[in-house]
Amino acid sequence: MLALVSLRLLLLCCLPLVSLSVYQVPAEFMRLYLDFTGRPPSGDYEPTPLNISIATAVSSLMSREDDRDGKLVIATPHNFLIYGKDKQLLSKVDARASLSDGFFEMTAISHMGPAILYLSKMQQIIQPKDPSLSVEEGRRWREYVVSALQQLRHDCLAVLCYTQETDWIAEMNGNLGERVVWKGKDKHGTDIAHMAGSMVVFASELSVSFLDFLLEDPETRLIDQEALRERFFSKKPAGFNQVMIATFVLAAMNSLVGVLDALTVHLPSQKDWETGRFILQNLAGTVAPNGRVMGNVGAGLTAEKNPLYATLLTYAQRAGASRESVSRRVVIPAYANLFMDSPEKMSEEDWAYYNVMVWEKSVLRSVVVEESMPSSFFGLPWDDSLFRVEKKGVERYEELLGKRGARGDGSSQLSSSKERNVHGDAARWPGDFFPESEWSNFGGTVEALLSRVRHAFGDSTEMLSSGVAFWLGPALVQNGNRVEGMDIPGLSGVDYTAGEPLGLHASRECPVKGGRAHSSSSGQFQREHRDKKEQKHYLPVFE
Repeated sequence: MLALVSLRLLLLCCLPLVSLSVYQVPAEFMRLYLDFTGRPPSGDYEPTPLNISIATAVSSLMSREDDRDGKLVIATPHNFLIYGKDKQLLSKVDARASLSDGFFEMTAISHMGPAILYLSKMQQIIQPKDPSLSVEEGRRWREYVVSALQQLRHDCLAVLCYTQETDWIAEMNGNLGERVVWKGKDKHGTDIAHMAGSMVVFASELSVSFLDFLLEDPETRLIDQEALRERFFSKKPAGFNQVMIATFVLAAMNSLVGVLDALTVHLPSQKDWETGRFILQNLAGTVAPNGRVMGNVGAGLTAEKNPLYATLLTYAQRAGASRESVSRRVVIPAYANLFMDSPEKMSEEDWAYYNVMVWEKSVLRSVVVEESMPSSFFGLPWDDSLFRVEKKGVERYEELLGKRGARGDGSSQLSSSKERNVHGDAARWPGDFFPESEWSNFGGTVEALLSRVRHAFGDSTEMLSSGVAFWLGPALVQNGNRVEGMDIPGLSGVDYTAGEPLGLHASRECPVKGGRAHSSSSGQFQREHRDKKEQKHYLPVFE
């Protein structure tokens, strides 16, 4: 053994020396690289005039020409914020995450539609003949579907019974005070709050009744597309399609009206818009307590996918500013770090970050390109038409689908001519801007909004609210930032008081005031409601 060790040591001693160093970028290359990006303050390289990047330097120089007296407007995942030049917070509007303005109530009702559709899809997958599932897996999933239907029915009935006991909208509006949005009468002279309350009762009755129908034979009825359509979504005279649009619009109204009111106060003039700096990072989905975004993380990252962008431009135009000039001042950063707690006054570090790193470097870089590169960059003329597609409606949407290959084969998702042309020339998709002359042709139709909602559900780059928000923002601006007097899609003109004639009797199961109950004790429902109120919610943000 000793001889073997000695032999190995001898061989190692005789091997040529091998360098163990790893190749690194030579200092000469790194210095040249840092000339453009800026020298780090680490002291590894000698000080030069280029300690700040050339890109930062040109932004700083060009920003002298930009009016820094303009407001800084930031949409964060939680708030819509407006700051003055003294870094003081001028306005803070909660995104639609409030627990006290009706968002959760409306969204809870709207969730019934996709919940039933998703369970229908599950039932199609777990049919007994499906070879991809074992017998045991199929049994477990069928049990899950039935349990989910039963849970939905139980919770819908609990909501229905609570609305019978409490005028929750009046209680909510009393708590909101001056911030009440669901108030006054619509275009037809009907009280908006009363209509919203009637719609919730009707939707709960309809859902419980339809769930009873499904539970009688879930394996057959959940995959019966005609039953889903005729008994629930398109039921006459009112179905869940109208309910979903109404809930989407009512939920979006609260935050949009608050945003428009803030803009009215703090950016009233053309100059305010032409000197303002706008940063939109209103993430879609749900922000968990640990700060992680849970949900549609790829949505709203471009102007065509962010309905708040469309609202800003529409309002700017009404204030006399050029739509094009304001659009150049809006930045939608996918990666910037934005604070969550909206401090009353920004620190110098934060102010420099948002103004210089996020806004100036993004906006002014495009100005450098447009003003300097047409004549010198590769000797090519600048041609905006190469980059900006101005086509509208379905024609433009299908062309983009064909180029991007939405299904992987370049085919369009809009397969039938009937589906393509159902709304005629007024058809619009999220991100399609259209003039005021077309608002009246488009605004009041539930069918048009349903098509947009369907598209938003199926496109991971779209915010779900895009289905209604691209219409609602401009419509609110046109109506003076007020809901009163509007024709509210899915709500105005829909008779949500026809529950009994339609055979909807679920409310008979609710506890009767005075202590008598049909099928459950009043105390049980009160305890369940109290428990739900005490739950900690993840907060959805403006989507």
